[in-house]
Amino acid sequence: MKKIIIFSYHALPFDVIASYRANAYLKHFSKFGIEPTLVTHDWGSPDCKEVRHEKLAYGRVIRIPKGLELTPKWRVQFEKIPFLNKLGILLRWVSGYLDNDPQMIGNYKSYLKHCNEILSANHYDCMLGIFSPHHHLRLCHTLHENFKIPYILDFRDLWNNRVIHKNYKPNVTEKIQDAITKFYWKKWLSKAAFFSITSEDWKNKINEFSSTKGIVIHNGFDPEMFENVVPTDTSTFTIVHGGSLYEHQKLNIFLEGCKQFIEKEKPKNFKVKFIGADRGNAFPGQLSGFMYNPVDRIYSLLDKNYCEVTKRIPKQELAQEITNCQLLLFPSLPDSPGTHLGKIFDYVGSKKNILMIPDDNSVVGEMVRETKAGVICNESEEVCKRLTQLHKEWISNGYLKYEGNIKLINKYSRATQVQELALKIHQFMS
Repeated sequence: MKKIIIFSYHALPFDVIASYRANAYLKHFSKFGIEPTLVTHDWGSPDCKEVRHEKLAYGRVIRIPKGLELTPKWRVQFEKIPFLNKLGILLRWVSGYLDNDPQMIGNYKSYLKHCNEILSANHYDCMLGIFSPHHHLRLCHTLHENFKIPYILDFRDLWNNRVIHKNYKPNVTEKIQDAITKFYWKKWLSKAAFFSITSEDWKNKINEFSSTKGIVIHNGFDPEMFENVVPTDTSTFTIVHGGSLYEHQKLNIFLEGCKQFIEKEKPKNFKVKFIGADRGNAFPGQLSGFMYNPVDRIYSLLDKNYCEVTKRIPKQELAQEITNCQLLLFPSLPDSPGTHLGKIFDYVGSKKNILMIPDDNSVVGEMVRETKAGVICNESEEVCKRLTQLHKEWISNGYLKYEGNIKLINKYSRATQVQELALKIHQFMS
């Protein structure tokens, strides 16, 4: 059995979507002839200063302490001057510290120190570095130079997903940042066996500046998320949007169509839930990124009697909300080709009807049509008409008919996606 060492900043119990990609590799590689070791931080005890080893049925986890890059007092004072602060950031960028926060630099140095020790004492056939952060890309390149172990780079995202937007017009700072990032990504990719990324459009974006071969590995869904979850309340026709909202999603098409439906039908027992949309770390005027002030924007069009916007909830609680609902809302990102958003895989895996608005003419629209997991509306009038039809079906039958193709849906499971990557690794190693 081939042995692979995986470097991931994000890992469970740190409950963010990035952790689940790393967990899928750890959990499923052994089914396909690869023995995994995951190197990450000790998220259960973030202040731990010792290396901790975990032996699991399907692999090993090595949890290393976070590094601390102590900034000298003179530099703290030095960088309080705005110009000098910007100069300091630029100098860190050009030195290859693309995650230029001092603590992240410390994390990289901790990784490098401990991984040198791990690789000196153990044999591995391959390394896998997961972005983000950037420093795992640099780590693999550096360790390859030291130990001559082949490596693969795995990308959940581009360095900033604004670069894929059709209307992206970078300012001077963004041009500099993009140029430096491309320079180092090209360097770190140059010795990689290949790279994996979540869509063909994004793969092509990297191949604009790197000749390294890329493959598409989707995020996928975990069937276990919905195991033993049964409906607890189906007395209300509920539409659920799970997770963050983004500035470049076409949400208003849904809001305006839903408002028309409510005004026309005055439905009883009807609710739209935006679960996890209430977050406060967005900024106005962004081309992409988290939606600014989503709560007020939603309530400006939808009556609070028919709608609620909540903060983030644990994943299993979200699974219950999805199981209880009749319809899953997916406002698409047609101006950002190749962009899935992780929630679409959970949606497909839940085997609940999806309402996608509008067609992105890209990866999500293709998935919804291929799997027959839902319907697509392009205009607010279509939304109103479709909600009227579905609401009447629910009143008549007590449920909505589901016509998803289970065989095609299952190819988007995390296990199947890991199998695809494992096959490519075996082909490379043979």
